[in-house]
Amino acid sequence: MSKQQTIAKGADLNDVEDLAEENQDAPYQPDVTGEQLEHYIEDIADTVRVGLDQSISILTPWFFNNMPKIYYQTTPRQEKVRHLSAVITGHVFETKQTVELWDRDKSKVTYIGPGGDRRILSEMALKLANTSLKMGGIYFSRDNLLFLSTFFCSEAKDLDQSNNRILDKIRHARRLMLADFPNDAVAIDHFIENLDNDLVVYATANRLSITYRMVRHMLAHQGAHTFLDVFSNSLQGRLTIGLKNVSAAEMMEPVLHLIHRYDFNVGRAFVVKFDKGYGSQSPSCTLF
Repeated sequence: MSKQQTIAKGADLNDVEDLAEENQDAPYQPDVTGEQLEHYIEDIADTVRVGLDQSISILTPWFFNNMPKIYYQTTPRQEKVRHLSAVITGHVFETKQTVELWDRDKSKVTYIGPGGDRRILSEMALKLANTSLKMGGIYFSRDNLLFLSTFFCSEAKDLDQSNNRILDKIRHARRLMLADFPNDAVAIDHFIENLDNDLVVYATANRLSITYRMVRHMLAHQGAHTFLDVFSNSLQGRLTIGLKNVSAAEMMEPVLHLIHRYDFNVGRAFVVKFDKGYGSQSPSCTLF
């Protein structure tokens, strides 16, 4: 059985790297022209096509089996396609490099890279330190081979009242908030009215409820705040950090540095800053 047939049946991720090294020892070919050149181009195209097809057959099931559930819950389909394409074509595994993808209008950036080196996250945070970051999320694959993060630097957007999916999520989140704080109907409605549309798109109803809990606490207290929720029958937990009058970009680097320093195992993180509706208090929250 040939190497290509073995990979097509499902192989280790290292086989993707092996494919790139194939045929490096082929004999030197002089310059070709005319029909020879056309055949040569066709052969190169076929080789690239085979390599991509084999990478797709290996990496697509791995990607969908290893990214955390909340990534699929909060990431639009077209972005999943873009992320998977970047993993396949960006040599993340072969060269251990980080791919940086900016939107055309520079309002959103995605970083995709190897998950084993947490220093990469600190370097990423430093790159974002001077941006007007309003929110972002980081996800690690379950086997810790990949991290994927997306950050938004755009202006705040009003809620899309014509989007039923947005409205359903808001209604669900409101019920969760009222269950925790039954006397907060007015404050909860104020929180919802000032939510950024991108935040609602990329958050679950539960994440919105958890964020409200921290914003509610920060508005009534000074300084920095933390909530630690330990999950029952599990070694995992959730850490929520809240700060006022500190940009989301500025708080990311020191927080990620501490996580790297104490070797915490982080599966996901989310950061958001509220500018609209809170005057000079401007709360920022980070969830791990």
